[in-house]
Amino acid sequence: AILAFVGKQDINEQIVERKEFDSNSKYSYVKTSDNIRYYKGASEVVLPKCKRFLSKAGDVLPLYEINQIKMQINNYTAQGYRVLVNAYNDKEKFDDLIFLSLIIISDTIRPEAKDSISLIKKAGVKVIMITGDAKETAISIGKELDLVNFDSIIMTHDEMKRLNDEELANVAPKIAIVARALPQDKSRLVSIYKKLNLSPIWNLS
Repeated sequence: AILAFVGKQDINEQIVERKEFDSNSKYSYVKTSDNIRYYKGASEVVLPKCKRFLSKAGDVLPLYEINQIKMQINNYTAQGYRVLVNAYNDKEKFDDLIFLSLIIISDTIRPEAKDSISLIKKAGVKVIMITGDAKETAISIGKELDLVNFDSIIMTHDEMKRLNDEELANVAPKIAIVARALPQDKSRLVSIYKKLNLSPIWNLS
């Protein structure tokens, strides 16, 4: 998809190894026949591993402006965009990466989605969005769909993991979004809501 976006390029190297993206590691890579690994993944996972960057002139330089990149990422996610980081190295380990670019993805919300959710909510059904997106992206989309109000609770997988079942049950009625979610988060919430005699509708993203 990325190659299709930038236009067909002449690529001589063959892919000899591949790691598919999964919700636990949050990154993928391909290794080419020249022993280069190209990484793509969640910004909070890939960016901290970047120590250098590839300049427009083709030089590999120390990456001192990482905070500026983080600010750009926060700006995009706050607008509802999904952001991936692109990097590479010539090592076996997922470390000491060379930053290449940000990949900005926009998923347009279907026109009927907001009306459908509004109708469901009017029927007294609680709607929860469980998504692999970053928290800021999820909040932006949630606001657009009217899933978030002044007392809504938005949490990530890591934040939810820190709560025991009793603590989670106490806040469960106000949960609107779970971001950076893993598959087990949904099953855990289902169990909690059953104990509370609540039956939410899941908006999976």
